Amino acid sequence: MKTFLKTALFTTLLLGASATSSNAEVVKRVKQISNGGHLNVRSGPGANFNDIGDVLPGQVVTVIGYDATQKWAIIDWNGQAAYVSARYLIAANATSANTTPPSPAINDGLGPNRVTGIAPNDADGGLVVRIGPGKSYSRLLVLPQGTLINIVEISPNRKWSRAIFSDGGTGWMRNKYLAAQNPAPMPQPPISTSLGALPNIFTVIDVPANDVLWVRDAPNGTASKIGGLAPNAIVAVLEPAQGNWAKVSIPGKNGFVNTRYLTQGGGTTVSTGMQTGLVCAGTEPFWQFNIAADGRTRFQDIGNGASPVFSNLSAVNGFGFTASYPFDFQTANVVGKLDRQLCSDGMSDLSYPFSLQLDTPLGGRMRTVYGCCSLQ
Repeated sequence: MKTFLKTALFTTLLLGASATSSNAEVVKRVKQISNGGHLNVRSGPGANFNDIGDVLPGQVVTVIGYDATQKWAIIDWNGQAAYVSARYLIAANATSANTTPPSPAINDGLGPNRVTGIAPNDADGGLVVRIGPGKSYSRLLVLPQGTLINIVEISPNRKWSRAIFSDGGTGWMRNKYLAAQNPAPMPQPPISTSLGALPNIFTVIDVPANDVLWVRDAPNGTASKIGGLAPNAIVAVLEPAQGNWAKVSIPGKNGFVNTRYLTQGGGTTVSTGMQTGLVCAGTEPFWQFNIAADGRTRFQDIGNGASPVFSNLSAVNGFGFTASYPFDFQTANVVGKLDRQLCSDGMSDLSYPFSLQLDTPLGGRMRTVYGCCSLQ
């Protein structure tokens, strides 16, 4: 099973408004705001939607699209798709505070691509990367045949593609020398350990009220804190680490917690045992799928700017008899298969506790797509 998705897009996706796709500037910086203010992050495209966080001036955000008015940018907010006012965003390397968001660009051909079609005796020795979409722009570097890169923008004339590299650099190249790639499947079956079969769901215990269980970047008590889990929170344990420390999944990150504060079980399931309270996503094309704790679902074809479709689980292996993973399920607009197994995004070191396959209409035709899921 393929389990590819763009990491920056993944996890909690709770929007309720339509959006048009835009990848003209994936990385944006928040410009200075009067009176030392911050940029509100909202659950929808408007000041009337819930304020779910703040971004400080100078911070960088990942833009995955714009709403139909182009006034609100959809960003990856700790793994959750959310909205910010586009007028406060500038290009990540811009110095002008008055830079405005560019218009949407064509979004086909995005994601992982491999350099191909370079002649053995090519004078450049590979694919030339330039600072802009044209031969008149200065050369940055040359990519050898077979290099895997991440394309984030297609030029309006559809002849040039822009990539973001692992060091944060960016450059343009002729897309006639690129071939879209679907990374190899990387799901793994549950692991049997002293904690039971992993990945699995655990509940935080013995943590005082108003305190948190720290999630650290290494399996020891002196490692840096990268997040916190409230008392009675549920968390997916991915694999055991050393001693009393286990690897867990939190939105947009993997970290480690002390197992003395965990007990197996928790969360919500349907009668047959399939986990609910999940957020899932994938790319090529970009899509988002949520299963709320009560079985309500939300699907959105982000890549085509479609409005979200809300429904309910109508069948999970038939409902009402004991079953096990993988679970087959249906809603009004998708047929899915959910498995509890480690799921890799194919582009980073992150792992997720569930893999998902969906058969659904995308871009005007039925498609089978794959992604990963995490707990809400």
